[in-house]
Amino acid sequence: MKDNKTAALRIPAFFIDAALVVAALVGLLELLLFTNTIKEPPAVELVMFVCVPVGFFIYWALNINLGKRIFKLVIVDELSEEKASIWQLFLRSILFCMLVPLNVVLLLPLFLSKKNQGLHDMLAKTRVIKRTGGHN
Repeated sequence: MKDNKTAALRIPAFFIDAALVVAALVGLLELLLFTNTIKEPPAVELVMFVCVPVGFFIYWALNINLGKRIFKLVIVDELSEEKASIWQLFLRSILFCMLVPLNVVLLLPLFLSKKNQGLHDMLAKTRVIKRTGGHN
């Protein structure tokens, strides 16, 4: 069922979630530099293709999802609409971060697909839906 309102809510929810993940990563990096655990900032590639996906995975796996919670959104399995599995969340975070350079273009599937899925959702077999009950 097409629900452009839910698709539209994903955008501000993402900005909140991304800000929290990036802030946590920057804070961790600053702590590691301050304590001389590392001598210099890691390469951009390491950050983009390892740290950011791991950060999103941890954020989603621990069900922190502040942006989604504010807008009553939840990541679910696309068929059963049950909570997404740890594997799906891991795959979704890797795919999401690998597709970051294309994410502006990839907003189109969000509004054009019948299930309002981004490309990373389609490949991970997840979707984001508006929560209707008291469950996460």
